Amino acid sequence: MRPRPLAWILLSVLCFVGTFYFWRLGDRWAAQRTAAPALLTRHPSPAVPIQLLSQAGTLNSPPPTDSPTNHASRITNRLALRLSNTTTPLSQLMRSDRAILLENALLDTAQPVPSIPDHLRAQGDPGSYLVQARGPIDDAFRSLLKAAGATIVSYIPNNAYLVRASAATAQQLKAAPQTEAVLPYEPYYKLKPSLLGLAVAQDPLPDNTALSVLLFADARDMTLVELRKLGVRVLGEERSPFGPVLKVLPPGDSLPALAGLAGVHEVELVRRRVPANDLSRVAVGVSANTVTSNNYLGLDGTGVLVNINDTGVDTNHPDLQGRVLCDVPISGVDTNGHGTHVAGIIAGNGSMSTTVSNVPGSITNFPAVAGQFRGKAPAAHLFSLLAYPETYYTNNGPDISDAYLQESAARTNAFISNNSWNYYQDSDYDLHAASYDAAVRDALPLVPGSQPVLFVFAAGDNGDGDTNGTGGVAGSVLSPATAKNVISVGALEQLRSITNQVGTNANNTLWLLRTDSSDQVAYFSSRGNVGINIEGGYDSFQGPLFGRFKPDVVAPGEFVVSTRSTGWTAGFTSDEKSIGRGLTL
Repeated sequence: MRPRPLAWILLSVLCFVGTFYFWRLGDRWAAQRTAAPALLTRHPSPAVPIQLLSQAGTLNSPPPTDSPTNHASRITNRLALRLSNTTTPLSQLMRSDRAILLENALLDTAQPVPSIPDHLRAQGDPGSYLVQARGPIDDAFRSLLKAAGATIVSYIPNNAYLVRASAATAQQLKAAPQTEAVLPYEPYYKLKPSLLGLAVAQDPLPDNTALSVLLFADARDMTLVELRKLGVRVLGEERSPFGPVLKVLPPGDSLPALAGLAGVHEVELVRRRVPANDLSRVAVGVSANTVTSNNYLGLDGTGVLVNINDTGVDTNHPDLQGRVLCDVPISGVDTNGHGTHVAGIIAGNGSMSTTVSNVPGSITNFPAVAGQFRGKAPAAHLFSLLAYPETYYTNNGPDISDAYLQESAARTNAFISNNSWNYYQDSDYDLHAASYDAAVRDALPLVPGSQPVLFVFAAGDNGDGDTNGTGGVAGSVLSPATAKNVISVGALEQLRSITNQVGTNANNTLWLLRTDSSDQVAYFSSRGNVGINIEGGYDSFQGPLFGRFKPDVVAPGEFVVSTRSTGWTAGFTSDEKSIGRGLTL
């Protein structure tokens, strides 16, 4: 464990509560652009620009944005195919020593197993089993598994493990007095709900649907051979804390067969990444007012290195110059503007503040004072990684994995990682979210000792709430912000009272209701909870499994003044406005 002084911890909180905002209209514009597909590679190359996991318009082309009604119904209907062999209420199953709780099945091991479609049932030895102890798990039960030749993969509630084992080993464990039940790990259990409906109905996958396939670590080589026999095209591979993850392009009718492979642990859709200060410093308590040059307790980021994974950071911007490090040169260029804007919120020194004029809500005696629009930690250094490049649209460069982002931050001794992006329309707790949960504890799993990194994520732009801060779509926080150990940040309005009239209607003051408060949640900010009907405790009012509370905090996220990349083109998005040389609103 590396030492982290108290000053760094305090600065971490103050610095990042205000950095994660949502550039709504620009992001939506970016999410709808299309491009040709790219091959995924196992390791990112430093010689060329970095590519993302899948391509808009070809691999997993996004559908039109869900309406709030459609999104809410998806949360409910995603569990319509969850199997159960008991009428026992879920509130009781959660406390039962004989219950096994899976995403796709609620099982009482004292009852016969429920009916599973033959094409989603293991044929022969499944190679992995759910082994439940007779009572709480202890060292004696783990020793029993080891002595029988079973390898523990993960804990399964309640009192069970998913293990790798042969059929003979499973029979041996079933006969042991310490064992309550041994069940095959069926293909039905391996599919995320977004794919399960297609598999049950034996409907083909849409054309060019790319999948993430998590393999059991001991079965990689054998499974690669079997995948090729099925006609599955392997696009790439990346490391995860749970085993190898393959990005594959399968034949449309191969989903049940793919899930049926003994070496496959889980199957889910490939998702692509989409990107998600004077007033904000006061709102989060960094400064006493908008014009003072002092920060709380004098904390200004000195000696702190912050990783920022975004569209690149303009290393030549006067507010940031000399304090931005990069993995490769292209990470120091930003033609999109998003990354540099975020970087300024984090660490801009405000040197361009005096060029600002006519910013509603800010002080009126322009020109602004020096440093007025500085970031939260104006002396911090930044380490830029290109996680969402413009070259994504031009089919240049290889993919960059979550593991690369996680490990690069840790190897560079960054304790904090800023991620103002999400996986498109992905509100699940998935492999991406799980990998960041693990990386918070140890971002270098192959290196002795723990190398923790604090990962902070934007909650997302799918809230569809009202402009008075209420309403919205529950369960709309997007992965990886659905992870348990990361800090997920929603967006607040800023009180700027912008009355500009928009469009041909003379009374259409579009921005006023979005800038009339400093303590209302922005209408677009994604709402919690996460994992509704899948996780969380029982509540007599909300019912069973009402989910897990997210986002963790909210901070100013709309109409934020920050640094403008020199490579940014005016009018790139309709939500941006030039307000001074080197600054944007």
